[in-house]
Amino acid sequence: MKFYAVRKGKKQGILTSSKEFKESIDGVDEPEYKIFKTEKDAESYMARYYSSKRGEQQ
Repeated sequence: MKFYAVRKGKKQGILTSSKEFKESIDGVDEPEYKIFKTEKDAESYMARYYSSKRGEQQ
């Protein structure tokens, strides 16, 4: 199983469906994503993103 971690797309978060993933990034200007083999790695990738976003807002 693959885990698609989408930071910038129509739908953000961790997706497991390749169809949903493709729909999320299709037509998005410069989508940000990574594909992982484990959910834990995908969660870490997303957590680092949200953590850095919180730091920008302060």
